[in-house]
Amino acid sequence: MCTFFGKPLVRITATCLVGMGAHTMDIPGALAQNSNCIPSQLFSQTFDAVSVFEIPQSPKPNTQIDKLVFTHLGELGITPANLCSDAVFIRRVYIDLTGKLPSAADVQAFLDDKNPAKRSLLIEKLLASDEFAEFQAMKWSDLLRIKAEYPVNLWPNAAQAYYKWVLNSIKQNKPYDKFVWELLTSSGSNFRVPPVNFYRAVQNRTPRGLAAAVALTFMGTRIDKWPEEKISAMAVFFLKSRTNPLANGKKKLSTGINQ
Repeated sequence: MCTFFGKPLVRITATCLVGMGAHTMDIPGALAQNSNCIPSQLFSQTFDAVSVFEIPQSPKPNTQIDKLVFTHLGELGITPANLCSDAVFIRRVYIDLTGKLPSAADVQAFLDDKNPAKRSLLIEKLLASDEFAEFQAMKWSDLLRIKAEYPVNLWPNAAQAYYKWVLNSIKQNKPYDKFVWELLTSSGSNFRVPPVNFYRAVQNRTPRGLAAAVALTFMGTRIDKWPEEKISAMAVFFLKSRTNPLANGKKKLSTGINQ
């Protein structure tokens, strides 16, 4: 029995009539009190949504992106869903921005708060938190291949310096274009100038290989299906990139992109 969101819910397992096997779902406790309810009866009925998870209010566009989304939904004939309840919102926003669940105290304080702007205020608070920066840095660490596997990837010291640079960039709210520019144009020792580790962590350091890594990391696309002339135009930016070995496993990299 779960009563966290107010009304009790009962978790039951039933076999769907369309042959999809066993499915677990939460239904209002009042409905589940009938112990004679069998799967065929359950799925032959239409139930109202569990209203405790929603607010009977349609969302309003607050930004230009909202307006574009709602316009597109209108073109598709799709009615926007109602706003989620405060209990659902706080759980979602904590997971999305920090990767963690809110504490019981934070949930209760949010539910008790009568400020109509409390959702926006909570978002701003989480965006300014160390937890947000650490969560985003972890995501970028995956994208940027920050892992210590020398000689395949980075030495531990270089990986640590690289991660700290990413984390501090997020804490400083560094603009995305500046963040990428520093990664692509920095030159020097990969121990002393952390952004140059972007190139060090790429397996294929040919101009074409670097172009592929940049397109995938920052543009979210693969160059495999690009026209050859477009790939060559991208790869030419990396013709002057050079990696020179230094002592103690260090690498000195010169990009030449900003020259």
